[in-house]
Order: sequence, then structure tokens, then C-alpha cells
Amino acid sequence: MRRLILLTLIGLFFIQVQAQVNERNQIHELPKFEICESDQRDSNACFKLEFIKLLKKSYHSEELAYDQIYNKNFEALVKVNRKGQFSVSGFSTAESQIFVPFQNAIVDLPKVKPALNALGRPIELKFKIEIHLERTQIKAKNALEINIDLNFQYDEEAAESFQVN
Repeated sequence: MRRLILLTLIGLFFIQVQAQVNERNQIHELPKFEICESDQRDSNACFKLEFIKLLKKSYHSEELAYDQIYNKNFEALVKVNRKGQFSVSGFSTAESQIFVPFQNAIVDLPKVKPALNALGRPIELKFKIEIHLERTQIKAKNALEINIDLNFQYDEEAAESFQVN
């Protein structure tokens, strides 16, 4: 009888520990840019819009391949650490001069309030961005089209194939 009670208590303990681990690792709140703190929009939507706006602006100013015509689709794995700093974990294809400004743009993004778990503690967040770049004319100021989509649900195994920088 004692063994049954002991096994039951051990089982309950492990269930509780697993629930706490899940709470610690599950994203409850996405990171926030400073502007999103006072914005009336949904904070997740605000983060996505601000991230895309800042990334596009920075890429336009740092573009290295302005003397080429190109049409590229690629993905990047982005990380926001517990201190709210951005970094690039890798790209879905081999490196090219087009990636350098994107990597610089992401690293230069302003610090954010980090993602929080269900317990309200800062956690690291990795997410995938899908990028489409198209330059239709050489050195033309308005000939660059950038489309960016953020994906917070991605396949961990597929992300392992990304080129690490």
C-alpha cells in the first residue's frame, strides 16, 4: 500500500514538473517595440508591423546589390534573446551579398521588451521570416520591392537545414 501511495505521489510530482516546464517554454506574449507599449493596436500585430517597417527601411539604406536586377525568395531564422536583442541564426539558402544588409538590419533593430512565458518571465524567441526581394531596374531608387512575412510557428527540423552564420 505504501508503494502505491509513493508511486502516486511521484507520478503527481512529475506531472506538475512537466506542466511547469511547458509554462516556462510556451510563448505567452511576443516581444514589444517601445512604440507598441502605448499603441492601441493588438501588441502582436504592432510587433509584426514595426518589425517589417524597420527592416524594410534599413534594407533600403544598406542594399549592396543595387547595381543588379534580381528576384529572390528566401527565409531567415531570427532570434530575440532574453535581453530583447535581435540576431540572425541562419538563412535558408547559401549566403549572398543580398543577405549582408538583412543581417545588419536585423542586428541593428532597436532593443525590444523580450517575449514572455505564461509565468511572465523573459524567454528566447526564434521565428522565421519569409522574404521576397525584387529589383526591376539597376540603381533605380523605387525599383526595389520587398515583401516580408513573419512566421512564429515553424518546423524545428526544417530550421536545422538553414545556413548558420
